[in-house]
Amino acid sequence: SNVQIFTEGFDCPDISVVQLARPTRSLVLYMQMVGRGLRKKQDGGTALILDNAGLWKRFGLVTRNRKWRLEGVEECETAEAIKSDSDEVFEEEPKNVVEEDGLEMQEIAAVLTKEEKVVKQKKSIGLNALLLQNNKVVKTFEVKKQSYVNLFPLVDYLNNLMETQQPEEIVLTISVLSIPDDWEAKLTWVAAIEAAFQKHPLKGFLEIGWEETDTQLFVRFAKASTNVYKLNGIVWKKIALRV
Repeated sequence: SNVQIFTEGFDCPDISVVQLARPTRSLVLYMQMVGRGLRKKQDGGTALILDNAGLWKRFGLVTRNRKWRLEGVEECETAEAIKSDSDEVFEEEPKNVVEEDGLEMQEIAAVLTKEEKVVKQKKSIGLNALLLQNNKVVKTFEVKKQSYVNLFPLVDYLNNLMETQQPEEIVLTISVLSIPDDWEAKLTWVAAIEAAFQKHPLKGFLEIGWEETDTQLFVRFAKASTNVYKLNGIVWKKIALRV
């Protein structure tokens, strides 16, 4: 496991194989991960993408023609953009995608269930959020007891903050979790956590980090308008990676 070290911004044109072994709901993260193998190579070589998570079915191939707008991305129906000898770009259904039974993980959409049932714990869940500006903690928010993962109290708290108090980054710690060891159960658990996040989303924020221990989950969010180059991750590393 590379623990997200090479998922984004890592430039090594010699990479020829990328294996996607984790699910995600983020189109941008999916494109970033695949992009590690799509750097232009001196020998003009290609890359092999092993998509164990079935992400191309959710998002389409990264070569799909997309129209990026402030309101979101507009997807084209076909999946692959082809450049002809005359430099004309057109789209056709992918012919170089091979599916093998048993290699694909369950898609998140196929295992979405009510998060109350899947993530409900015998003990109360604790939720703590550190709100950061300029890489410094300026506010903290805590909910000591929840029967299941619920971000609504945090969302409500953020909505009542003044504009000048809005954080650039949020480091969220969810404690006393029963994280399954079995891979099938783990996928269902991850899907339930993501469903909880989607039920009460942190509007204007992007999920950019996820780490877990035996009983704790650490999630890092950054404001969509924040310059990511300003985020040095010191607080995140101290908390989630125990540096």
